Amino acid sequence: GQGDLTVRTEHTGDDELGRLGDAFNQMAGELAKLYQNLEQRVEQKTAELTRSNRSLELLYHSIAKLHGSPPGRETYQEVLRDIETVLGVGHGIVCLGVPGGHSGQAIATTMRSGDANPCLKAECAWCHGTETPRVSIRDDGRQLLTLPLSDAERQYGVLIIDVPSGCHPEAWQVQLLEALSRHIGVAIGAEQRIE
Repeated sequence: GQGDLTVRTEHTGDDELGRLGDAFNQMAGELAKLYQNLEQRVEQKTAELTRSNRSLELLYHSIAKLHGSPPGRETYQEVLRDIETVLGVGHGIVCLGVPGGHSGQAIATTMRSGDANPCLKAECAWCHGTETPRVSIRDDGRQLLTLPLSDAERQYGVLIIDVPSGCHPEAWQVQLLEALSRHIGVAIGAEQRIE
């Protein structure tokens, strides 16, 4: 009656009251399992809603930064830092280059020493060789997530994210990164047209 589902009756046995005690204990056990399952589902849904809200905030603030004024290196770095914080992924690079080209120009990066920075190994042809998002594993075992930066007209470069060891980007993270890379591509395209 007070909500403590751990209570059990000690009177069990083969007589009518004993069978009632057994039934009571079984009922209390099943109710405890049901409540525990419901609590887990509520926690899971709460976590999903929190994640969705944080993702929408990231998308909204990033779009406002990218399209509020002509973006520059600092704006792209802020967006990269926001991505790292909200999604829990590694550091990133915004790199301009022609698809399939052999050279690129990193216009913003939050990479540090020790990260799987492809720019240090001059892997431009590899990085700019994609028009679709891809996850690849390098020789040193590190994962890189590469997403194209493009608008409706053309591709301007790639967004490269160093995925921490032992982590695998979930579908919702990749979808959010795809949306952000499209907005970065639109901002870069608008900036180049203005110039």
